[in-house]
Amino acid sequence: MKPIFILFIVILSTSSFNEKLNSAVNQVDCSATLSVEKDRHVKSIYGSEGVTFILELVNESSNNTTYSISTRKVKGDCGNMNYNPSKTLNNSNVDLNISIDTDNFIENSNKTGVSNKKDSKKEIELQAGESRKFEVKIYAPKNTPHFSWGCIDIIAESKDCKASSVKTTLSVYVPDPSEK
Repeated sequence: MKPIFILFIVILSTSSFNEKLNSAVNQVDCSATLSVEKDRHVKSIYGSEGVTFILELVNESSNNTTYSISTRKVKGDCGNMNYNPSKTLNNSNVDLNISIDTDNFIENSNKTGVSNKKDSKKEIELQAGESRKFEVKIYAPKNTPHFSWGCIDIIAESKDCKASSVKTTLSVYVPDPSEK
């Protein structure tokens, strides 16, 4: 009876150890980077033209990984008073329309190609070590106040490692279009 009990304890502890080891390996092997081309996180929107940011997602892990790419409006004020301090009147975070455009993303959009949702979500699969560039287009809705800011977080979260995500913030200034 004693040998069976000891065998049971050994199996149980080995199983627990393997789960912890697998969990640790998965946590370590979920790294990625998300960057903005030329490190240009701040741009201006003139009228209905919108502005395009080029982002690059790099799967730095040794596994194929599916990433969920999402956007979220930054909470609170987001203005950059150094960008145009003589004109910036409104530091509040205005609503913007966002569109994520890449060959591998399927997007629900209206006829103009602009997503109606303030927050959007897409998925992309990358091989180990692979990188992919994609565009994030931001438009100011009609009647957006001039001299205001809108800031959007772009988040890439691994579906395999929920605790592992990377993000970058895009800041958009809405000047008076007549001053272009």
